[in-house]
Parts: sequence; structure tokens; C-alpha cells
Amino acid sequence: MAIPNRAKAGPWAAFFPLLRIERPEATDATVSGDVKLRHLTPFAHYLLQWASDEAPDHACTGTTWVTVGPGVVLEAIPVDADGNGRQTLTEDIPTIPPGTVVDIQFRVIDSTTAAIALVSRCRQFRSGS
Repeated sequence: MAIPNRAKAGPWAAFFPLLRIERPEATDATVSGDVKLRHLTPFAHYLLQWASDEAPDHACTGTTWVTVGPGVVLEAIPVDADGNGRQTLTEDIPTIPPGTVVDIQFRVIDSTTAAIALVSRCRQFRSGS
């Protein structure tokens, strides 16, 4: 599943996550994908978070934000002098029954201050079979 998004912060800020859903076994699932950050504060570090809700109404009312890391240890995404950064992240998630539809939203926060830097649009995710 690919989810291109436009940020709601700053005229040149952009948030382009690309998520690939893998289900290696029937008992678990792993979400992995590349996250690209552009035009943020130079030399800062950011964390990617997601929240979902089970009422698929395009409203994204979920308030439990889960921080995603490149593995079991959380690691911030560093950005360069131009405020650009990229990292592949993975997250193990519980099994979602096939055909389940949920609203999902992503955000990027500053790893030091927890200030919200970017927020994606609300999207719907349908689990595969």
C-alpha cells in the first residue's frame, strides 16, 4: 500500500511515506516502508508515529499514537543541512482480519521537543486476504 501525502505544516514541507505491508505468517504482520522528510529544521531528528481508529469514516479520530522505529529499538530520523532525511522503518503489528477497514494517519514529531512537525491526511487501510 503506498500512501503519498502532503504536509499541513510549512509551505515547502512534504511528507511522503511509502508503506509496504507484509504478512509473513498468519499470526503476525510487519509494516515496513521508506519515510522521506523534506525541508524541516536542519540537523534535527524526528520520529514517525501513526494512529488508527476502527470507524472507517475518513475522520481519523484515533488518539493513541504509536512511534515506529527501524526495528525493535526506536531511532530518530536525522535530517541534513537542507532539512532532508530518509529512513526505512518497520513495525510489527497484530494480525488484522482480512477485509478489515480502518482509518489511519501519520505524523512526524521532533525527537527532542515532541513538537508536531508534519501531519498526513486521513487515509483508509484495508487489510489483505
